[in-house]
This record gives sequence, C-alpha cells and structure tokens, in this order.
Amino acid sequence: MSSSNKFIFFLIVLAVVINFYFYRAIFYYKFESEYLENWYYNSQYNVAQSTRGISDGILYQFVGYRLVEGENPFDLQYETPPFGKYLYGLAEKYFANPFITTVLIYLLSVPLFFYFANKILDKTIFSLLATLLFVTTPLFSTQLRETMLDLPYLFFYLLHGTFMSRFLTDKKRIDLILAGLFLGIASGTKLGVYTPFIILVCIMLISVHKGRLINFFIFPISVIVGYLIAFFEYFIRHPNPIPWLRLHKKVFDFYSSGIVNVDHLSQWKNIFLANLPNIEIAKLNIQIREWSIVAPLGVIAAVVGLVYGIKKVDLKICYVSAVVIIMLGVNTVIPFSPRYLIQMVPFLVLLIVYILKKYKILLIGIILLNIFSLFNLYSTNQLIGHSEAVARFLSTRAYRELYRSIDPQQRQLINEAEFIKTSENFFESLNTRKIEVKVAPAKRFDKEAKLKYNFRYFTKYGEIEREEVLSFKQVYGEWRLVWNWDYLYPRFNPESKISIEEKGIPFSKLTGKEGEVLAERAEGKTVYIIPRLMYDRGKSTNSLSIVTSKSSGEISATLATTIPDDFPRYVGYLDPALKEQGIIEALSIKGVSLRDNQFARIADSVKDPSQVSNILNYYLDKNPEVFYTNADIFITNKDGEKKPIKFKNGNLNDVTLKFMTF
Repeated sequence: MSSSNKFIFFLIVLAVVINFYFYRAIFYYKFESEYLENWYYNSQYNVAQSTRGISDGILYQFVGYRLVEGENPFDLQYETPPFGKYLYGLAEKYFANPFITTVLIYLLSVPLFFYFANKILDKTIFSLLATLLFVTTPLFSTQLRETMLDLPYLFFYLLHGTFMSRFLTDKKRIDLILAGLFLGIASGTKLGVYTPFIILVCIMLISVHKGRLINFFIFPISVIVGYLIAFFEYFIRHPNPIPWLRLHKKVFDFYSSGIVNVDHLSQWKNIFLANLPNIEIAKLNIQIREWSIVAPLGVIAAVVGLVYGIKKVDLKICYVSAVVIIMLGVNTVIPFSPRYLIQMVPFLVLLIVYILKKYKILLIGIILLNIFSLFNLYSTNQLIGHSEAVARFLSTRAYRELYRSIDPQQRQLINEAEFIKTSENFFESLNTRKIEVKVAPAKRFDKEAKLKYNFRYFTKYGEIEREEVLSFKQVYGEWRLVWNWDYLYPRFNPESKISIEEKGIPFSKLTGKEGEVLAERAEGKTVYIIPRLMYDRGKSTNSLSIVTSKSSGEISATLATTIPDDFPRYVGYLDPALKEQGIIEALSIKGVSLRDNQFARIADSVKDPSQVSNILNYYLDKNPEVFYTNADIFITNKDGEKKPIKFKNGNLNDVTLKFMTF
C-alpha cells in the first residue's frame, strides 16, 4: 500500500474513532422494557393528542423487544416491516442495549462500502477517498446515535449493491441470487417502495448482459425469498403464508388512507436548500440538520453518471445511477421524511468520486467541506434541545422522562418512585391545574451550564410565577440536568410539609341588569379525570363538555397540557345549572372524580340557567382571580422553619360581578 493510501486509510479510521467519541453515550444506554411499555401505551400511538410523544427510534426499540418475545408483527406497529426492529430487539434481549446492533451495522458498513467502491471505481486510492467521504457524510455518521430503521436499510442496500456489481463484473449467478436476497431483506426492513423499480432496472441490465434466460426468473424470485426471510419471526409461529398475504392489506390500507397538501418539491428543497433555512423561498417544514455537500453534488452526478454509463455501456455505473434516480423519483411522488435520503448516501458518494476521478484536488476539497459539515454538527449546541425538553417535561408533569434527563450518577441516589411521588405531591398539595415552564436562550459552556427558567403554576389558590436557575452538566458527551428540589419551589424538598388554611373565593354574587341576584357564592365541585382512562377520547370530551358547559375543544386543549397518566387532572367546574343531576352524570364518566371547591349556585328564579353558566364561564376565563381560593399557605422544612408561598393574585374579597351581554 502506498504512503498516500496509508494516510487516507488512517484518516478513515480516525474519522470512525472520532465519531464513536462524540456518540460514546450509546455504550452506557440501558434498555428498560417496563418503562418503554408504559411510554408506548401512553403515547400518541394509543392516546389521541397525547403530549407524551414517543419518537420513531424509541418506538422501534419497544416494538423490537416485543417481536423477539413473540409478538405478531402485524399486531404492533405493522406499518413498517419487522426485520430491522427485530435486530434491535435481539440486542436488547441479550445485551440490554439496542445500540449494539447500531454499532455492529455501522462498523460492517464501512469495509463493505470500501469493497463495493472497489467494484465500481477499480483503483484503491479512489475507493479509499470514497470511503473517507462516506464515513464523514453526516447523514451516515449520525446514524450511530440512532435506533432507526435507516441504518439497517442502508446496510442491506449496500449488500444488494455490492453483489449486483459483482454479478455485472463476474457474471456469477450466486452473486445475482445474493443481490436479490438482500434487496428483499431491505424491503422487509423498511417500506419497500423502491423495490419493483429496482427489480425492473436489474432485469434490464441482465438482458443487456446477455445472460441465460433463467437469470430473469432467479433474480425476482430471490427478492421474494429475501422478503420472506425478513418475516421469519412470523413464519416460525404461523407457517401458513395465506394469512400472511392477507395481513398485508392492513399495510396497504394504512398507506392508501390519503395524503392531502402534498409538496412534491419538499425533497428537492431539502437537498439543495436545507442548509439555508432562513431563505423564505425554501418554505421548509422539515430541515436536514445532517445536510452536506454530498446531497446536491450526488444528485447531479447521478444524472451525469447515467448519461455516461449508457454512452460507454458501463453497466455498473448505469446501475448505481439508476438506483439513485429511482429513489429520487419515488421520493418526489411520495413526500417521505428527509431521512429517506440516507440509503442513497453510498450510491451518491460513489457517483461523485467516479465523475471526479480526474480531479483529485476537487475531491479533497469536497471531503474537507464534508468534514466541516460533520464537525459543525458535533459542535451544535445540543444543550438547547435538552433544556427545552426539560421545560416540556416539567410543564406536562412527564415525571418519568424528567427523571431520565437527570445526571445518571445523581439518579442512583434518587429512587424513581419517590421522585414521582414527591413531585406529584407538591403539585397536588397546591391543587395545580396547569403548569407553564419556559427556558431562556441557552449559551454553550464547557462541561457545565446554568440556564434561567420561568415557572408559572396555575393552582386552585392562584398563580405562582418565579424565575429559577437550573444547572446542567455533560455526561459522556450528552447534557444532563443536575436535579435540585428547589427548582419546584425554594426550600422545598421531600421532607417538607405544605400547610394550607383556606378562606374561600372572592366571588360573592353575580347580578343582572336590574341588580337582581343571578348566582351567589356556594359550595361547588371541580371535575378531574384520569386521562389514561379516556379510552374513547372523543366520547369522553363530549361527556365532560356536558357536565362542565365547556366546549370539547377547550377540554381537549386543557388535557393536552398534561401527559396521559394515572393521576387525576383538572378539567373544569361542574356546571351549577345541572344541580344534583350534574354530579350523577359526571361520576358516570370513566375516570372522573369530583373535588369540593367553592363556586356558584344559580338562583331558583333564573329562567335560563344555561345562560348564567355561560356568563360564569366567561368570567372564569377573563377574571380567574375572582374564583381562586384565598388561603395562607406555608412550606415547613424538617427543622420546623416555615416559609409562605407567594401568589401573583392580590387579596380580593366579596367581589360582585355584573351581567354581561354577549
């Protein structure tokens, strides 16, 4: 090996090592099956409008584990094929870490790509340059931190491409069979929308190759066999293929449900403008954070490569170019996520190097630009994302996710069940109805950071608004929260006690135009519901709308501020116009509980109680301080020291409201 080749090889190894360093946190990840099961069944996949959203990567971890445990792949997240998820499940079952699969596929992809490049580019130096460009492409390198289906998808396409190029070179039938098998497995890893077109292109190349007639049948049959292999977990328990075929109707029905407002240019905007999100003409909904120069140059090289390949009858270049053009074409018709560019990366890189073989200096320049994009991504302030996530967890009382955002060493000193219990007890003691937490713009520090958060609690007793500084530290390259119970309220901790002396609400009465009393202060009820028990969310919100006289939209918006968990969450005041019947109707709703709270009693002389209820709801929205319960509230620490909790609302007493015309 020449000295230049040795140097490029060294750079490849260095790039891989650096990538592992920046994403070293994956080696300390621990798979928690019970936690993910709880998350999944309370996520948007099972609870409509759930604020406890689960990402695709976490979803695939959970589904993969269930598949390994014997779950039918058509019963759980059936819209994507099972093979990639199953690979993550194996790593979870035997190593308690799905990233073992990611690491193995990542490490195997690099030498496999080099071998593939050798078949296309012929010379070792160009294969090494292509491999360096490949490992420094952000779309590929960042997959090391993911448990998505994109990396396995890319890997099986790499295997397919490698054996297809071998067949086009050596004419060995075994290579054609393997190329078909791995294309089928790729189709069983992620949605195989490209497969029919790639089969067609490969058959055309076989015909040009003047191979035997049997090859025309062997290749598509091999693809089908590969697809069947991807579902081996299903066939182990259900050997009859007829139900398997019928179950595919679920997948077809899912994807044919209809897509509106399709932007067929979204892929092209992401390829050519994703690194310029401030350009208004781009109108990007989703940006590729991992964008690099490879995307636009590779697309151009695909067109040039196809023309050159046809002109020179270079079947391998025709094949590589055709694969890219097929994927680009399908992605134009179907508005896939930008992640559907990832499997193109090996092919794009090969085409760029092939077209620019005579211009090594230009190739080196492209590699340097690629490295710049990658290191720019490494240095991106990930603290912003983590700090905003912490604000969201606090706002929605996502205690389980908040707990896992804390420094792992500190978590060893804090029991999760106690963490959840203490946090919930604090908010429940104040009868908290809504929480808002916002974080100030983050500034990057070395290993530690302190950020200002604005807390706003809406409670039965009024509003609490204050500013708190939260501390963060880097652990294995990732930001983690340094937890302090003072974040919830100064001097609060698990040993603290909250004492409350209630005095009643300021509202005294509601009078009409002539001064007649329409409603007056009285003992009332507030409605709470356990969101997890709202199995039919539409039916539940409609029933809640009847007993609270709030619209279904208002109720949905209220419940959307909290995660769907086992704790009761505030909905609104029981409509006083319904009287005793309202209590009966409210308690008939699954998951509902009622709490005593002063509100209003509508006068018996009122002819239209519903109109008075509407007026009261108007004031509840515009002047909530009139209906807050006045109280003296103190936090007492373990040493007996008492400190009052301060509320934003003033001390109002005996407030009379007047009839409003709507």
